[in-house]
Amino acid sequence: EKNEAEVRYEAAIDSGDMPVMVTKSGKDLYTAHLGNLRPGDEAVIEIDYGQLLRIERGQLRISLPTTIAPRFGDAPGLANRAAHLLNAVNPLAEYRFFLALDIKAPVSTGRIASPSHAIEQVQHERGTTIKLARKAMLDRDFVVTVGGLDEMAFAVASPDPGEPGKYTLLGSFVARLPSVAAVTEPVASPVRMKVLMDCSGSMQGDSMAQAKVALYSLCDHLELDDLVAFSRFGSRTVNIISQLLPCTRGQIAQLRDAVKQTNADMGGTELDSALQTVIKIKAPQEREAEACSILLITDGEVWNIEQIVAMVRRSGHRIYAIGVGSSPAESLLRELAEVSGGACEMVSPKQSMHAAVLRLVERIRYIRHVQLSIHADTPTIWESCKPSHIVDTETVHQWLQVDTVPQAPPAMRCIDLSTDGAPQVVTPSHLSWNEDGALARMCAAQRLLDVTDVAEIRRFAIMYQLVTEHTPLFLVHERAAGEKAVDFPELQQIDNMLAAGWGWNGTVMDMPRFSRKQADPNIVVSYSMANVDPSLTTRAVWRSVSSSDTDLSPRKIARSYASLAQLILYAEERDNPLTKIFMLLNKQNENLDFVGLKLMLKKADFPVNAIDVLLDELTQLLGSPEMAWGVFLDWLNVETLVEPKLTRGAMRIIRRLSASVDNAAKMQAFSVLQRESTDAAQLSLRLGDGFSDYEIPAFMRKSGK
Repeated sequence: EKNEAEVRYEAAIDSGDMPVMVTKSGKDLYTAHLGNLRPGDEAVIEIDYGQLLRIERGQLRISLPTTIAPRFGDAPGLANRAAHLLNAVNPLAEYRFFLALDIKAPVSTGRIASPSHAIEQVQHERGTTIKLARKAMLDRDFVVTVGGLDEMAFAVASPDPGEPGKYTLLGSFVARLPSVAAVTEPVASPVRMKVLMDCSGSMQGDSMAQAKVALYSLCDHLELDDLVAFSRFGSRTVNIISQLLPCTRGQIAQLRDAVKQTNADMGGTELDSALQTVIKIKAPQEREAEACSILLITDGEVWNIEQIVAMVRRSGHRIYAIGVGSSPAESLLRELAEVSGGACEMVSPKQSMHAAVLRLVERIRYIRHVQLSIHADTPTIWESCKPSHIVDTETVHQWLQVDTVPQAPPAMRCIDLSTDGAPQVVTPSHLSWNEDGALARMCAAQRLLDVTDVAEIRRFAIMYQLVTEHTPLFLVHERAAGEKAVDFPELQQIDNMLAAGWGWNGTVMDMPRFSRKQADPNIVVSYSMANVDPSLTTRAVWRSVSSSDTDLSPRKIARSYASLAQLILYAEERDNPLTKIFMLLNKQNENLDFVGLKLMLKKADFPVNAIDVLLDELTQLLGSPEMAWGVFLDWLNVETLVEPKLTRGAMRIIRRLSASVDNAAKMQAFSVLQRESTDAAQLSLRLGDGFSDYEIPAFMRKSGK
């Protein structure tokens, strides 16, 4: 219990021993206190924690937080507490980051990638091990995605250490809705969406650029019978489109213009009052307002999380959140989505925003109202709340506490209320066992979310050994008599690194650096660059990565197609994705539209991730992804050696996509693209010495170099 832990911590300090106390200082935010570290001492802290993962549309996303961005507002419960309990951030702090991540089968059979870091993968009989390919810092969350996964249903059971004789069950199911899947074209619901965009100061830089791209992309997915409103918020909330209105061509144009004029210039992050304001926005018909969704785009860096979650729970609105930046407050956004029945997408600065927006819009259009029931082979004492609506093929987790040993996995029975289809029953193939009690403790943490009585929280948390605001973790290392600390320790708070790209403190970039003094092409610089004051031209943060931090060979770098420069460099190779897409374009009917182009890119397995950041930059410059793709393909055909060249019919397709782009904007876009071409030429010169003559890129030979 909290008071006892604090007394024992101070007593251990006085006795010269080394105590450790971990306290909860906010929603999913913890402070570790280490007492009496003597000069020369080294302390190693190991933290074990469990996390439930979800497969969504065949993809799994795992995030490991490494830093905490500054938060807006007053930390709850800390008004009369020491300042060192709040996270401190120092732009000059630097900490190295090392990582080894083991991914076991069957998840390891999927397509593994990281949008946040350069990684190396080593496959072995137990699965795949991931390591960092280059030097990294604790300035951004580590994110890894695993795509191409099949549906997975599993069940795990555990003895209950808090209540001996009872057992915890976790059923994880992927619901298939055959009554919907059997229909050639599933019935889509119109979108009723109130867009709420964070324009506070912390959004300056990467986050605001991402948010704008998200809204430009949203404009391309809205249809005439959809309704949309648009609001911006910071210290205050401004309703730009103050009523839910049909998405006519004029309305979409108004939304685009509003986005173009939006900046991160509205002060603090008053998220609670902003949500209250948006919830009150009316629709032409009241019943349409009742079925509304709120699309929230933010970095989520606020303190008063509990109050915000409680308000959303009461409102009846579903929250669809997009978390942006290198270290968003993921716990807040996910909880807002979960308690409201919505969904959440976390998008790193180098990740595709277009794909995230498309997934959210499809979730809204194709959400199904269902009746779920869970059936175990033993009497159930407690079970978690069941969702009232789900999306086809996404994961549903259900917790059960039972009073006898389960012999078989639980089954989920799902009835789709929007159709007359037969009930679907999903049963995992077998029941696994967790013997160390971790599963039961995770279940207990879930149950605590619905407990409000403080005495009950204390009792339950101590029973299951959970860190809460009322129950810290405490332990003490008792020193030998001659090793005890004799002086009173000096307080030292360890600063966090500032999240890369936060609050106009730079932008996340990885680009080749070429030096006449270096012959090694593996030199890569990763830096953040910004003007804190418009009158200054100095870089806010500059960090380089030396060649000793990577063992990537020139051949491995060149053939990875990790950037547009590398795609251009090997444009004449038969397996080059640019060549593939040009060949497909030449076969298309001249009436191909943007939707058809996206389907064609998917069919061709085009590595959009290699040019995501570039397309986001072009989208922000030109105003829509459609225009960005049109100008991009036009430039590739004219300025590069991609073969075969586009036919007249294919050129009419891409010029129709970019028909509304004026010449000035097109010239700006071409200058952005020319930068990539320069990188390709530079890269070819650096790689030339490492290849025999027949391996040297074709355009390098043609240019006489």
